[in-house]
Amino acid sequence: MADHGLPAVARALLDWCGLVIPEYRLALLEGEIARLRETTDTSALAARLAQGDAKLRAALYHAASIPETFLFRHSTHFEALRHLAVARRGAGRGCHVLSAGASTGEEAWSAAAVLASVYGPKSESCSVTAWELDELRLQRGERGRFSAAATRAGFYAYERFFHREGTAFVVDDALRSLLRWRQVNLIAAAREPGDLFDAIFFRNVSIYWTAEQTAKVTAKLCFALAADGLLLFGPSDPVALDRKAFCRDGRYEHPVYVRTDSPNAPAQPPVTARAAPRHPVRPAASPLAERRKPAPSPLSPTRRRTAATAAGSSLEPKTPQAQAVSSPSPRDAAPPPRVRPPAPYCDVGSLVEHVQRLADVGKYSEALRLLEAGAGASASSAEVLLWKGILLLNVAEVREATRVLQQCVFLDGNDPVYRRWLAVGLEQLGRDAEAARERRNARSLEESA
Repeated sequence: MADHGLPAVARALLDWCGLVIPEYRLALLEGEIARLRETTDTSALAARLAQGDAKLRAALYHAASIPETFLFRHSTHFEALRHLAVARRGAGRGCHVLSAGASTGEEAWSAAAVLASVYGPKSESCSVTAWELDELRLQRGERGRFSAAATRAGFYAYERFFHREGTAFVVDDALRSLLRWRQVNLIAAAREPGDLFDAIFFRNVSIYWTAEQTAKVTAKLCFALAADGLLLFGPSDPVALDRKAFCRDGRYEHPVYVRTDSPNAPAQPPVTARAAPRHPVRPAASPLAERRKPAPSPLSPTRRRTAATAAGSSLEPKTPQAQAVSSPSPRDAAPPPRVRPPAPYCDVGSLVEHVQRLADVGKYSEALRLLEAGAGASASSAEVLLWKGILLLNVAEVREATRVLQQCVFLDGNDPVYRRWLAVGLEQLGRDAEAARERRNARSLEESA
């Protein structure tokens, strides 16, 4: 298939679900089309997507989006949720949470564990609703069964809600009554979701959207948030909020916004969204720099902040009072000075986030240098090797990329993402039969997970 036609297919996906597909991921679209044995006429494929071909939409979205999450990711968000739940319970109120873009469920189950620790796992005063577009990931999340990689941040004293079965970690049955699962397209969803939530997790989703889409979806979520509720964003997410209705709580490392407007005055949709600078990007400070115990041993529930960024200053304010959301100034709008992150990174997650953002704007060589300099002792981990393989593919070192991706599959043959990218390398080497086999294996793993 000619590469020049794939952007039309990507655009049709964008219109449907908001997913902006970086250039380096177009190969995943091409591979999935080959696996489905669809026509190579990209105009016809784009037309079918626009007309609502559900099977084709689901397959291409699943292939082009890469879920990257784990239990208790961005741990200070769960600290904020616990503080909210304790306050709600003390006031005789319930606490209901929405995970908007739940992926494979790690975020939703983490929130459920926090609520269960405050209200009890059988309580009807708390709940978590998980929204996800991808049906396979929704099914995986509902099963509540995770690999050891999903526990790499530890359990933060919530390990009693998970137990081990072989090499997997499984959610305790007592927790399952708190979760509700729904297949939802956030872009196409109604303006008012119906339920009212005390906290909404909207993390690491809008980084793949345009500023306009982010503003529209954020406005929808604001209508579903309680008057004194919390909105929680990922550290790299653009934040599109009415500054008169929200203020940032400076007690937490990761972005937590408190709604402050009147209960009878719904938040107004923003005029424009403030998009996060695409590059260069400072690595997010991570709570995982603290000493961690191997899963399933719990981490200390006391959060210890990382002292400074590479520039030598704290990433977030440490004053206990909430900080007002300010309008972007001309200085804010300009790209920040280039900051060289420390090497090696103390947390692979922060390194990968930084590398991915460079890759998203086509800076493959720079991303590869950063990955190799920052990985340190994690250089041989499957997560780092995956990104090394992806970047090598995009700097035309296909043979070395394929070798690296084969190492990923050797380290964790049960991860379908590794097999999909290995198929891309094999196909570029002309090994089509092997590539087709890896794609079949990836799909089988996804359907049986």
